[in-house]
Amino acid sequence: MCALTTFAQQIRLDKLGTVAVPKQMTEASRAQVNSFVQKKYNNKLPLDFMVNSASKVYFVDNILITVGYKQLPSSTNGQDYLSNFKKVEDGAHSGYPSYSSRIETINGNKFIVCTRDSYPGRCIIINGLNESTLVRFDCSLQYASEDEAKAQSLVKEVLAGVKYKVQ
Repeated sequence: MCALTTFAQQIRLDKLGTVAVPKQMTEASRAQVNSFVQKKYNNKLPLDFMVNSASKVYFVDNILITVGYKQLPSSTNGQDYLSNFKKVEDGAHSGYPSYSSRIETINGNKFIVCTRDSYPGRCIIINGLNESTLVRFDCSLQYASEDEAKAQSLVKEVLAGVKYKVQ
């Protein structure tokens, strides 16, 4: 059983929102991330996508976490965005026994949470959307299978801390 501290630090991301992250999350530099990936994953992690698309990169023990916000074009259909995203992810990963996805609502915010094997290890990809402002929240966690419980607990803590900027 994994228990994590609920005290949080508030971080601002791209002027589009904030997220209260658990105190044990420490921000990582690009050099620290590269060193971690080399040691833990023998440089086999699809790092450029994860790190370059994120506003902030963090560690909690052996879990790599990226978080960010992005403004979507005004032509985006906000009401169908997450359900369509889920359909695409589900279709792309059908037949993979390690894949699962769910839509969660936490503090009035909706998120799609996809979990799958990601050589090496496992990953969780999270997308949320404020339907009125079309601001998307992105988060990913990369971790070893033995850290599954801790990663799932971190997901709940991070999602509980998401706040979109009101426009």
